[in-house]
Amino acid sequence: MFEKRELKNRKRRIKSYYEGFEEMENLKDILIEMKRYQI
Repeated sequence: MFEKRELKNRKRRIKSYYEGFEEMENLKDILIEMKRYQI
């Protein structure tokens, strides 16, 4: 029972980590676009 809960928490942690990583990639793309339009 405890292991199942621990596994679910770990999956949630990994999922939130990947979502945060995708947001970072989006921010990088936005910064690149902003630099392109400033020139």
